[in-house]
Amino acid sequence: MINHKGLLYALEVCRDGSVVKAAEKLYISQPNLSKMIIALEDEMNVQLFNRTPKGMIATHDGKLIFRYAEEIKRQTDFIESYCEKVTSHSLRMSLAVTWADYISEAFTQFLEKYNDKKNIEFNYIETDTEDIINKIVYSECHIGIIRCDKKYDNNFRRFFDLHSLTAETLCEAECVAGFAEDSFLAECEKLTKDDLRSFFEVRQSKNFVPYVSESQLRSVSDELPGKIIYVSDSMAQAELVSRNSGTYMIIPPLSPETLKKYKLIQKDVEGMCRESIDFFIRSENYALTKTDNAFLDELMISKRKYKQEVLL
Repeated sequence: MINHKGLLYALEVCRDGSVVKAAEKLYISQPNLSKMIIALEDEMNVQLFNRTPKGMIATHDGKLIFRYAEEIKRQTDFIESYCEKVTSHSLRMSLAVTWADYISEAFTQFLEKYNDKKNIEFNYIETDTEDIINKIVYSECHIGIIRCDKKYDNNFRRFFDLHSLTAETLCEAECVAGFAEDSFLAECEKLTKDDLRSFFEVRQSKNFVPYVSESQLRSVSDELPGKIIYVSDSMAQAELVSRNSGTYMIIPPLSPETLKKYKLIQKDVEGMCRESIDFFIRSENYALTKTDNAFLDELMISKRKYKQEVLL
């Protein structure tokens, strides 16, 4: 069976004539995209491209296959749209989100309403920003919530427009330093950048921003001194900081419940100016279902509570 996702990725390479440009649009690495195309050609036993100094040129067979692939994509989009309309009355929901306590609380409250229901299918994925965006763009999930540095707000909005995504601002917050209860930092009456100099900052490894490479982000991303540890996701970030008194993380403020759960303390850092922004995103072609809206109602309640009890 042909790898459907790989075929659509190859179609994007055909459109751009470049693996590099296609990888940038698809937000995957160029080596991984190249491997996917080679694997697809091996699977189909057909050479799809001629590799030339001017770029990737579709072969005669490739051009024919990509004409069919264009039709497959149109039909797939139509089927997904139709099925969503047909099943809009059913209890189905598929969402990918960043790790944030007000989001997980909203989902918990949302689930309580359906304890006595049958035939429910909820797909709730906590992952990084790049993965969330890919899942929405390629319809693996219908709705998503991402978190980004506010200074890159325009980068993300340009990306949303280019990829026909609807985006609504959910929450903005000034970041704080979070660290273990037994950390020396807990004894500082006023926390400064210099206090952090001898500690490891724990960050997520996939610090994705459209039109900015990860190496560029690492070179210009912060005004804080010290050493850095990269981890896979936000939960791993919190776990590592909670277990190591020589570490800290820069994050939006956490709720008292989450701080207690991970045995963390959070404080403002004098002179630091770093803000986060959370976006609710979906495809422009996707119509929210009743189930989606029921979750969003809980999300708005949880967000208001978070703003009143944590941010104010």
